[in-house]
Amino acid sequence: AALPAHANPVFNLTYLSGTTQSQKDAFQAAANTWSQLFTDNVTINLTVGTGALGAGILASTGSNQVNFTYSQVSAALDADVTSATDATVVANLPSGSSVPLLINYTADNPNGAGSATPYVDNNGGANNTTIHMTSANARALGLIANPGVVTGCLSACDGFVEFSTAYTYDYDQSNGIDSGAFDFTGLAEHEIGHALGFISGVDVLDRNSPNGSTYYSADQLPFVSTLDLFRCSAA
Repeated sequence: AALPAHANPVFNLTYLSGTTQSQKDAFQAAANTWSQLFTDNVTINLTVGTGALGAGILASTGSNQVNFTYSQVSAALDADVTSATDATVVANLPSGSSVPLLINYTADNPNGAGSATPYVDNNGGANNTTIHMTSANARALGLIANPGVVTGCLSACDGFVEFSTAYTYDYDQSNGIDSGAFDFTGLAEHEIGHALGFISGVDVLDRNSPNGSTYYSADQLPFVSTLDLFRCSAA
């Protein structure tokens, strides 16, 4: 029989061995929160587990990421307009096939290689014309982006969320969070956000910034995300 149509995102969750029922329930609650916020008719495939992470890391998310041209993304945003806010968004996107960037920490910074002083890059290179996004975000916009290979997932997925085994968690938000424990559902909401598309190319610049003479040219950094389209500057 055909599955009933749905108007909100559906999360298809796979749990690694060792994930407790309390963890599963708390993660499902986080997924339900996201599902209630959006009206995109998509299914998002996530794998969830626990493991030993680096010092100070509570949780991490690896997502399946894809590239589209800015022209494809802006057209998809235009086709996805369902509200006055959406219409305002589309009306204020850069026109044409390229996005002007205010960027720094590049090898070709006119203020000096690796300079922290920002400059406008609008030469139509790869980083001006490419949008880097998660497969879940792309499908929500109606673009074709299937789940893919993500380290940690048992099969093709949109993201792998892993929680550190080094910390104590509270799995029930209804009565407050215990002293000395971290809010597992709140952490899960944060990590799911990354899989949905709350990522930024600024992270790439941050990682590139302290590397001395190994800076990359602006065109070698095609990591502008859909989120970055709303990271605006008067410059």
